[in-house]
Amino acid sequence: MRSRWGDKLVPSSKAALVSTGTLAGFSTAVSNAAGPIMSIYLTGMGLPKNEFMGTSAWYFFIFNLTKLPIYAFLSLVLPAKPMVSSATLVFDLAMLPVIIIGAFIGKWLLPRIPQGMFNGVVLLLAGAGAIKLILDQVK
Repeated sequence: MRSRWGDKLVPSSKAALVSTGTLAGFSTAVSNAAGPIMSIYLTGMGLPKNEFMGTSAWYFFIFNLTKLPIYAFLSLVLPAKPMVSSATLVFDLAMLPVIIIGAFIGKWLLPRIPQGMFNGVVLLLAGAGAIKLILDQVK
């Protein structure tokens, strides 16, 4: 679509960027679904790939850190459906080596990807993620 319509689909006006940023904040707060929206938002801002990755990392780190006490509280209030439990913490610890390996692979790979290809892959994956999120709700 981008080769046909160019950057018309990427938010570039101040109103579009503010709307997309607001949607990203709302969607991560209520459903952990901000990945596609945030990717489109940061691509629309024209961030270089290093700044894109750094901004994404800080954005999700801060938002998820602020949600953790709320999730812990909800787990206490609704023990039948805990969001934080010993099982989730064990899973998180088990994933730690994979996360560390992924970080090193990403650090090695990022400088080797041209900016244009990076933007295209980001938008492609954002679209695939958005479609998956929609299809998950249709079931």
